[in-house]
Amino acid sequence: MENDDWAFDVGMRIERAEGTSKAEGSETVLVSDDPSIASNLQTNVTGNGRFTYGEVSTTEAAFSAAALYKMDDHDLNFYANASKGYFFPQIRSIRFNDNGEPQSYEGEDITLAALGLKFFLKIYT
Repeated sequence: MENDDWAFDVGMRIERAEGTSKAEGSETVLVSDDPSIASNLQTNVTGNGRFTYGEVSTTEAAFSAAALYKMDDHDLNFYANASKGYFFPQIRSIRFNDNGEPQSYEGEDITLAALGLKFFLKIYT
């Protein structure tokens, strides 16, 4: 919405993320029992071919609002904006508990606000 001196902007969005997370189990394999080799080099941790799968999903909403006031014959503007939003974590980052259940999956909240002045230099030719 806009008139000669003011501009207003509001917005909202809703998103849903769904996915399957999987993790391979691991096992420790003895590489060498030679005592002349450092102990941390005598074993190796490797995948064991057994996978755990879990379904995760979440729905999040974001909101924003902004206002701009045109001052000083429209060369100088005052603005304010605020937003509450989110980021979805990567589904591959989900871990499993000892029962093979995926951890909770929800958006990471982010809140921002700003006030300021904008200067626009008009060049006449």
